[in-house]
Amino acid sequence: MTLSLRSSTLLLAFFLAASPAVADPETVIYQFDDEITPVKQKSKAEEETTTKIAKNDPGLQISTRSQDIEALKSAESQQGMDAGSRFIQTLARRPVTSPTLEAPQKGELPPSNFPWKKDIVTTTFWIGQGASGYNSTMNKASAWDGKWKYSYGGEDKRHARDAGGLLPATFAAKENPFYIALPFNDVKYPKIAAKWIPWWDPVKAKNDRWKSQCKGRWVKIRSEDGRLCYAQWEDVGPFRYDHAEYIWGKERPTTYNKAGLDISPAVEKYLGLTGLDVCDWKFVEAHEVPEGPWLKYGEQAIVYKALERAEKAKRRASKK
Repeated sequence: MTLSLRSSTLLLAFFLAASPAVADPETVIYQFDDEITPVKQKSKAEEETTTKIAKNDPGLQISTRSQDIEALKSAESQQGMDAGSRFIQTLARRPVTSPTLEAPQKGELPPSNFPWKKDIVTTTFWIGQGASGYNSTMNKASAWDGKWKYSYGGEDKRHARDAGGLLPATFAAKENPFYIALPFNDVKYPKIAAKWIPWWDPVKAKNDRWKSQCKGRWVKIRSEDGRLCYAQWEDVGPFRYDHAEYIWGKERPTTYNKAGLDISPAVEKYLGLTGLDVCDWKFVEAHEVPEGPWLKYGEQAIVYKALERAEKAKRRASKK
């Protein structure tokens, strides 16, 4: 997706105005959770260590925070350069810091042993999609986000795409465009979840009864011609909400056309699918997710959401 010079400059202005820490060369914003958190600049020794790691592993792109600050200054001073886009590109080179969107940590953790679910009928859905002749579900909300369309930034229309079909064409996505749905809702069926989900944490379930332990989990998808894609579990479907025996057991999908996996338009485009296909899928851990648009655009979404929050905070402060 290409930001216009005016819109990207405004985004950057909101970000800088609402985040005084950026003006301090010792501090830069990198963590985008519920609140924007300043992260202190690394020491010289730490930066030298980071550079050594990058040299020893050419496949892992790492940049120091001071380098990122210099890149931002260069983007602002370079005539004709879209500063907002340059800043986002700079961030895209760094490992992702979101709790549910982590860059792979090579060689540190063992591979997972989740089994493949093979020959699964795969359908396409999208955020904001209206009801169809065979499905009355309105995707303005997800099973775990009552304002999913708002959280994402708009309707993720299947036929209005940018960036080679991977992004919505009319707005900046504020969540990862690589998302999927599977037919189980752990919030609605906690007892079934405790029985079947291998990563289930009863302490988390007790402390936050209404927070899903499935939302944001990574899956690996393989098309019939062997293409691979990675996406995050963000909704429940197709059709069923309680089919744990299929997701973690040996049962097969049972409803309508035997569909057992819903994919987003970005996943469909990346795999070269048509909307009604057959794929294999499996769960993977965050450290197993390789670099790709599923991380790149996921991180951009984090940046856009942080900019929006900064803008809203600035407006609230101006009204006081």
